[in-house]
Amino acid sequence: MKALYLSIYPSLAILRKIQQHRYYLAFLSLLSSIFFWLSWPPNRCVLLLFVAFVPLLLIARHIEKYQYKRPYWTFYKHAYLTLFLWNLTTTWWVAHATAAGAVFMLFVNTFCMSLPLPLFQLMAKHYGRNIGYVALLAYWVSMEHTHLQWELSFPWLNLGNGFACWPEWVQWYEYTGALGGTVWVIVANLLLGYLLSSKKKSTQWWLGGVVGCWMVLPIFCSYYRYWTYQEQGEEAEVVVMQPNINPYTGAFVSTGEVLSTQERMEYFIQLSETQLTAKTQFLVWPEIAIDSLLDEQILSEYPLVDRLVSFKRLYPQLSLLVGLNSLVGYGNSKATKTARFSHRHGYYDVFNTALFLGNQGTLATYHKSKLVPGVELVPYIYSLNVPNVLTPDLRGRLSSLGRQDRPSVFFNREGMGIAPMICYESVYGDYLAGFVRMGASLIFSMTIDGWWKNTPGYQQHFHYTRLRAIESRRSIARSALKGISAFINQRGDILQATRYEDQAAMRHTLQANSTLTFYVQHSNYIANVALWTSFFLTIGAMLIKIFTKNRQRRHTLPTV
Repeated sequence: MKALYLSIYPSLAILRKIQQHRYYLAFLSLLSSIFFWLSWPPNRCVLLLFVAFVPLLLIARHIEKYQYKRPYWTFYKHAYLTLFLWNLTTTWWVAHATAAGAVFMLFVNTFCMSLPLPLFQLMAKHYGRNIGYVALLAYWVSMEHTHLQWELSFPWLNLGNGFACWPEWVQWYEYTGALGGTVWVIVANLLLGYLLSSKKKSTQWWLGGVVGCWMVLPIFCSYYRYWTYQEQGEEAEVVVMQPNINPYTGAFVSTGEVLSTQERMEYFIQLSETQLTAKTQFLVWPEIAIDSLLDEQILSEYPLVDRLVSFKRLYPQLSLLVGLNSLVGYGNSKATKTARFSHRHGYYDVFNTALFLGNQGTLATYHKSKLVPGVELVPYIYSLNVPNVLTPDLRGRLSSLGRQDRPSVFFNREGMGIAPMICYESVYGDYLAGFVRMGASLIFSMTIDGWWKNTPGYQQHFHYTRLRAIESRRSIARSALKGISAFINQRGDILQATRYEDQAAMRHTLQANSTLTFYVQHSNYIANVALWTSFFLTIGAMLIKIFTKNRQRRHTLPTV
């Protein structure tokens, strides 16, 4: 604890010396954003996450101490600057996929993330600083949970994801999920805020001990769980394939050659067969491995699908999971709000699909549910009835992909269930828990991380997947069209992985666990506590304001 004390207070002394400077608040805002950036994957300075909010808390204290004329606006603009810079430095790579979407995401996501901070300031005014800190925790967790649910969802920077490169520290995610990591980070920052604002030496030492225990004990417990955890479940041999194709051009990166759809299929089969054995139970291909739009009502009639079925017959024990684009036609009935219209198909939906070839060549599909805003989904366009006022041409351009309302689990002939997780869905721990509750004992992740080129984006996406393994205690096989393909065990360890531009197939034996973790069974309990706490604090603050106004009116009434 002495080391913690000695490391913090020189920095505090420097801040006290410059706090009368004109740009003191801007400096604190910039310092906070630097802490967030350096702590975020793939950077390894994760300890900075435990102090990243402290400069913002110092801003709030400074504004209160010097009684700024516009305290809420002053605090909000500096908090917004911090979060804007954090978003910019960690998610700038989205611009490689969509520049307009990246700009929109940057401002909207920053706005959503900034909302808990002025609410914290407001609650601190009504209830005092202690309850204000509780409110900050409740509002932030509520914001992150809401960000997992709505159509503008971009939970990339949820605080619990910050430990993705350090799975040894967060083995307890099997009980709390990533929201538990969020609570850990925010409480540590609040305790440090208390520590830095206290003036009594005895209080400082006591708080230093509390801060140290809060930060260190979860790590110790996690390491104990990490070293004592035993992989569970039956063994299953799995092969994944990474063809290393540029998603923008369709060309193989190694040769620059663009193959026809049929030639591409044959190459994928040849590459896969370099690793297939008589014991291989699953073969996983990447998202949109079949780069054609196939009608699901006549799937078995397509030569490409027929080739897959004939290939599967060579390996009777094998089940295949393949990514493709598909459509479902509804005739003259607009069966869904996302349905488009063409004279050939009538009303139809387009899906990002996982195709499963199981026993005796039977076909089953799963449609991606968690769509990428701005790329696969135009947020709230249908809720606002926007398509009804557009021309048919604009209506087609602004269409969203169709999506499935609930998870689907596929089973092989031994009854082993697999969760087909498509790209963006690997960020959603609560959604993945639904697959596991339905019987998934393995997770197969299909993705295209080449959209973001060689940037931190594909690394962040890969490491987030490791957290899903811990939350569910499920082994994961990951197949990328371009990016990182890998095998991950139930502790979140990387068993085997490709590099970014490797062209390869890999084989590994995973264990298919059927036990449900506490988090899988009760995935939203932390969010529910936060939401109810936020609700009651907000209602209480409103009532206090109403009663205060009524009391002031009674005191100002003239006496007769």
